Amino acid sequence: MAQFYKKQTARSLVFKPQRKGEAAHNQYGKAEHHLVVCKECHNVLFTKEWHRPGVQLSRQIILARKKGVHFVLCPACTMKKNGSYEGEVTIENIPAAYEAELINLIVNFGARAETRDPQDRVIEIKKNKNGYRIVTTENELAVRLAKKIHSAFKKVGVQINYSREPYEVARVKVIFC
Repeated sequence: MAQFYKKQTARSLVFKPQRKGEAAHNQYGKAEHHLVVCKECHNVLFTKEWHRPGVQLSRQIILARKKGVHFVLCPACTMKKNGSYEGEVTIENIPAAYEAELINLIVNFGARAETRDPQDRVIEIKKNKNGYRIVTTENELAVRLAKKIHSAFKKVGVQINYSREPYEVARVKVIFC
């Protein structure tokens, strides 16, 4: 076993096994040699990452449709269209005095997350009879949102549940005391 992790030389190149749960492929597929733009949100794929374009780049992309620019849906817009998600936050027993402040916190938190990474989005904020259901594109975003609500309001209980391996969905329940 000790020889397995020895310093490798060009002669003795040893490939380490894939760790359990580690994806064997890139999250967004193979890198493209041409410019890829999302049809809905106009984010741009380059260097294997989605980036939010500036105003000048957006205008140039629209004008250059015929010059090797490919339009597809980004993973976040695809999730929104299909109704799939990776994070779900359920908020219950919200006092009427905190409801407007809570919605403002959720909207602003989602906007900040989207500026950091265009694929981190709050897809839906839906009011139901007990409170609110917030759906996110990333499971970590749902957990961070619940922790932010907990730090902002203090009298809140948080329960975090992760689903099993193939789905990777985080379901978070926030209950006001």
